[in-house]
Amino acid sequence: MSVIPTKEDYLRRHLREVPLFRALLRSVECSLVHSGSPFDGPILDLGSGDGVFASMFEQSTEWIGIDPSFQSAVQAQDRIGHSKLAVGDGCRLPLPNDSIGTVISNSVLEHIPDLDTTLNEVQRVLLPGGRLILTVPTDRFAELLLGSSILRGLGLGKLAKSYGDWFNKHSLHFHTDSIRVWQQRLEERGFTVLRSKEYFTGRTHRIFDMAHYVSLPRLVTYKLTGKWVLFPESWQNQVFYYWLRKYLEEEETKAGAYLFIEARKEQ
Repeated sequence: MSVIPTKEDYLRRHLREVPLFRALLRSVECSLVHSGSPFDGPILDLGSGDGVFASMFEQSTEWIGIDPSFQSAVQAQDRIGHSKLAVGDGCRLPLPNDSIGTVISNSVLEHIPDLDTTLNEVQRVLLPGGRLILTVPTDRFAELLLGSSILRGLGLGKLAKSYGDWFNKHSLHFHTDSIRVWQQRLEERGFTVLRSKEYFTGRTHRIFDMAHYVSLPRLVTYKLTGKWVLFPESWQNQVFYYWLRKYLEEEETKAGAYLFIEARKEQ
């Protein structure tokens, strides 16, 4: 029997490969997505990126990774995570009807301008009874950021909103919506929402924002070498681990910056 990784396990593994903010967010998301396992195969990793996320899971069934970035697909090839990889668009999935058991889309759908067409494609390729597991930022993403919170606390409401708008634009967020909006989108396409959970309280989201700036040296390293982390066993990673791990276990919230949904395609 395989041992189920903890959020702390995921954090340690991510800190070896990615920026701090991504390590914090993905560690929570890995735990949430893992809670939906076992996954019926084949699994479509929609927006597979550089393959780090898929590499965190036990490969007990076929994982198919699709991403529009050729560079990301090349990076994913160097990791154990996907049985197959393709460069493709979510609006035109290169898969037959009713061919996929589970679609996992982790912090991806918010980046797709034509979301309606992509969701139609997800519905098309899923088997009847198949599941869609997704994570996305909510409509509270901008206001809960550290920069927005500080500026709002100083009475600078317009600047706070501008900071949030800038952050969303910089992050290429086309959709930051509430659970109500997401539920309507899915129900219109014949999905039933089985579970939903908001995560990242304001406290954790402010640390997430701060971690972007602390991660700047890793960005320089990536630009120069193509790797975020040159020395995975460095003492700095231990310091970052002890700093960030306290934000992994947070209280339940109905006002989170991010949203997890597990939905089923009905017959």
